[in-house]
Amino acid sequence: MPAAVIALMLVMLVTQLAGFVYTSRQQQAVIELRNQTREMRIVQQALVDKKSAVEDYLLTDDLDHLQEFHLASRVLEAEDTDTLRRLDAFRVRRDTPSASQTLQLLDAAWIKGIELSRDGRAAEAHNLLVSDGMHGMVERVRGEINDYLAARNAHGERLEANISTGRTVVLALQIVSGGLTVLCLFVAFRLGRSEANGRREAMTQALEAHGRVKILFEMADILQSATGYEDANAVLRSSASRLLPDLHGCLYVFNNSRDRLDLLTEWNGERADQQSIAPGACWALKRGKPHVNTDAPFSLTCAHHSGDQQVLEVPMMARGELYGLLTFSSLNTNSVPDQKANGGIISALADAMSLALSNIALREKLRNQALRDPLTGLYNRRYMEDMLDRFVLLSARTGTPVGLVMIDLDHFKRLNDEHGHLLGDTVLRAVAQTIKEGLRETDIACRYGGEELIVLLPDCTLEDAAAKAETLRARVEALSDIHGVRITASFGVAASPETDSSVRDLIASADAALYEAKHAGRNRVVATAARVRDTLAIAAE
Repeated sequence: MPAAVIALMLVMLVTQLAGFVYTSRQQQAVIELRNQTREMRIVQQALVDKKSAVEDYLLTDDLDHLQEFHLASRVLEAEDTDTLRRLDAFRVRRDTPSASQTLQLLDAAWIKGIELSRDGRAAEAHNLLVSDGMHGMVERVRGEINDYLAARNAHGERLEANISTGRTVVLALQIVSGGLTVLCLFVAFRLGRSEANGRREAMTQALEAHGRVKILFEMADILQSATGYEDANAVLRSSASRLLPDLHGCLYVFNNSRDRLDLLTEWNGERADQQSIAPGACWALKRGKPHVNTDAPFSLTCAHHSGDQQVLEVPMMARGELYGLLTFSSLNTNSVPDQKANGGIISALADAMSLALSNIALREKLRNQALRDPLTGLYNRRYMEDMLDRFVLLSARTGTPVGLVMIDLDHFKRLNDEHGHLLGDTVLRAVAQTIKEGLRETDIACRYGGEELIVLLPDCTLEDAAAKAETLRARVEALSDIHGVRITASFGVAASPETDSSVRDLIASADAALYEAKHAGRNRVVATAARVRDTLAIAAE
């Protein structure tokens, strides 16, 4: 009977863990499917935006629509490698150009239409864009994308059904296993007290295993809703503390440059020896497998390990890429965490968190592609306009000042002509970087267009904004010695509500001040004069 009970417990535990692994894999497939669908929708929307931008430009000659056209083009360039390859593989008809080729043909036609419109041949441009061939290509790409999305959605519904079925089967098996366990324990109790005690112990283990699996299911489900590192950390701390109460744990993740791992969170106490770890100093990261740091003689120990505490380190991998490191150490003894008893739980924690961190990184990458300028890494013009609208509205409502600094590199065209565009791009990136380093965390630096930059300074008066602009001017000029060419910039400063009360007037005032700085000799800061009524109001206060 004891052997039968043990066998029953093992079958139940294996069944539960197998159900969890199956459901987790199905959930991962659903997440990947959703990511692919979202990327395809981005391509679909970018295609619509490009077509609309060209048509709106031909109707209005408004250059803002060209900005929208180029923004949509950058989105397509960022997405058109893997996304369009999947779309081409999905196509049923092979006698028509691929989606990538069709988009290139459309892009060439749209650009030609824009050039014709600029040359004053608007009617020719209109006839080109409304031709049957252009319309057919657009509709064909749209149809292929719609068919792809419909198929992906249907596949996603099948995966969701598989997950639901898996959970139902696991639950049914748990109920059946639980009933059989109770029956075996009842029989064992009648046969003898010793066997009854063994049955009760087995049942306790089974209930603990069931509780752990339930916690893991809850953790995986909640992590799908995590939108950032703080959410994921909170879920990990809560789940790990319940699943492994006798172990202290730490989570390390790569920084942006991936040259070190920083401590992101820890649970069951604050006893982390290292706040950061170099990837090359960790055997678990180099091998891609769990590693134990121990003080035993002749043992292989990581270079970052210090002290006599024995630590189990588990690398976190998803989609073939390392995202971080989990460490576990015993709270009560100086022994190595029991991998036989807790190995499945630790592995499941690492897998769930790896997938969550992968999804967070993907969302952040997509967000940055939509908001950042690819050359300088600064925010783009659309983001700047949105934030400036908010700041000016807040200034009008509460009186909180906001400064605006417009920057233009001096003789940048000459630098490109004399030294080449490669150096010009290098200088532009260096200027953007030195400006970011000279700002507060709350300040916002944007690329306005070409070599023009704009800096938004919330809670900053006109005088303070001018002082900050002078500091930035000196930082830009200091780049001359680094790059071996003369690098300077002119600055125009305005502030709300001191100089203007609307976004358009604020930008116009800063631009006028910049124009004045250019004509006064360049490499200087010119601030817009404060409005008379604001000066009188301040004096009255």
